Amino acid sequence: MSSPTLTDEQLEKKYGRRQTGAQPLDEPQELGYICPKGHGGDYLTWSEFKDFIWCRKCQTDYHYAADCQLKRMCWMTDEQWEGFVGRLPTKPTILEGIQHFPDCKIPHNKVKIVTMCGSSKFCDIMAVCAWLIEKREHAATMGLHFLPRWHCKVDDHLGEVEGVAEAMDELHLRKIDLSDEIFVVNYDDYIGDSTRREIEYALSKKKKVRWFTHDPIGSLVQEFLNGGKDVSNKG
Repeated sequence: MSSPTLTDEQLEKKYGRRQTGAQPLDEPQELGYICPKGHGGDYLTWSEFKDFIWCRKCQTDYHYAADCQLKRMCWMTDEQWEGFVGRLPTKPTILEGIQHFPDCKIPHNKVKIVTMCGSSKFCDIMAVCAWLIEKREHAATMGLHFLPRWHCKVDDHLGEVEGVAEAMDELHLRKIDLSDEIFVVNYDDYIGDSTRREIEYALSKKKKVRWFTHDPIGSLVQEFLNGGKDVSNKG
């Protein structure tokens, strides 16, 4: 089924199709969109047509502004919300109140799995990101382990010190095989060789790639690192 008023052919002619890899980083439910029939959560994803959202429940393409409604998500600060809405070329109907992730109706047959990727020197940042993903998104995370000082005497690259780096790198790829997506902690825009290989592997397996520097989770953690608000009270 196409949109409520246009066929696929008409949608393509009027709006065009998204280019490969041009899908927005954030899914519609992460931004607070709700279809005209009230469906949210993982029922919604970006359509193959520009400016449209696909509802799996309705099996219909809806225009993000003309058809859909928008309700502020719990993770957004006043500044983030105003900035997001302000950047929209056309404004959808804005609903009052705040939408919390637990209220999103998510029709998962299984829990979403996210593998954390990044340099071992960012294990502390990775641990906080993983905690927020599990708390906010009710997803399961896998990745590097944030080990206590009493167990290891080095700050990073413990696998190399213990002679198991190659085996651990291979195991990390198997984690990606089991995952729905990866979350890359590219803090300060740093990506090492191992992380780069993991990203390339994930893309080859058609896994979604999320970036610390372009993700709401990363924004929250960065705020905390900058001495801003305490992320423990977010969402």
